[in-house]
Amino acid sequence: MGLLERIHHPDLKADQRLLVAIDELGISTRQHLSTVLGWTENSVQTYIHRWRQKGPDQEDVKRLNELKKTIHQAWERKSDVPLHIRKEYHEIYDRIQMSRNQWIEIYYPPKHAKLSCYKLGPRALEYLQGFSSNGKIGVRSNLQWGHYLGLNDILIRLIKADPNGNLEWYGTQEATEYLFRQMEFVFREEWANDPKKARSDRRQIIRPDAYVSIDDRYYWVEFDNGSEGTRKIEEKMTEYIVTLNRIDNDDPVVWIARDEKRRDELRDIWEYKKLDFTLDERDDQDEEISKIPDMHFFKAGDEVEFFIPSLVSV
Repeated sequence: MGLLERIHHPDLKADQRLLVAIDELGISTRQHLSTVLGWTENSVQTYIHRWRQKGPDQEDVKRLNELKKTIHQAWERKSDVPLHIRKEYHEIYDRIQMSRNQWIEIYYPPKHAKLSCYKLGPRALEYLQGFSSNGKIGVRSNLQWGHYLGLNDILIRLIKADPNGNLEWYGTQEATEYLFRQMEFVFREEWANDPKKARSDRRQIIRPDAYVSIDDRYYWVEFDNGSEGTRKIEEKMTEYIVTLNRIDNDDPVVWIARDEKRRDELRDIWEYKKLDFTLDERDDQDEEISKIPDMHFFKAGDEVEFFIPSLVSV
């Protein structure tokens, strides 16, 4: 089941649908959530507020309101508020925010103080276990916020550009599970006889950022925000070559970079990496490698017409 199918499952209530959407997107903005849900941003904000209101102890909320009223009435300047009252106020405020973040956490990336990002907290993930298997991934790391937002931006561009609503999007978990099932089918007897090889093969399976289908055409998707070095990119490209050959998959790999410079760097790495698998004189040529997958490279935003060739502009 793809991301959009999971979010729009008919058995979900609106508040549950929001949690599933945040979980599927990892770390997202109101605009991301508004687009995948088909809601206004105000509606998204309303449901986020409702979930976050489940967290705080009501005695804390009551006491905080009392302190706010007292401070407002008794002192004109914050600097005049006695230290013990300020301390109590901040302790209660922080406790309330932490409890709200147990459901939906609001995260402000460094140097982006006005950018509100959302991810699920532990209580929401526990709640999701009742009806969504994706909740087992766990709390997302804030260190990955740029990657999540960049990948979500790709999804949003495709949703807005898809004229027929034929887009299917499978995130990292679903894409990797698909590859694992294909590998298991191909090597089931070999793996059964050699558990050590089975474990080794599983570790080498590429973990795509996404697997996309539009009008019965399929693509592997990688978003690159420039945080990984050349060696890591080469390893990832090698994993694609090996994995796709093992399951005889011809779907192209689409790399989307943050800017033109990074796009060109990725393309250059690929041109160099291909030589490892195409030089006839290489003595240790892997017999499993019979073809080199197609890889395409785009600056963020330029990929849409590749995915949807019928578009003149977006």
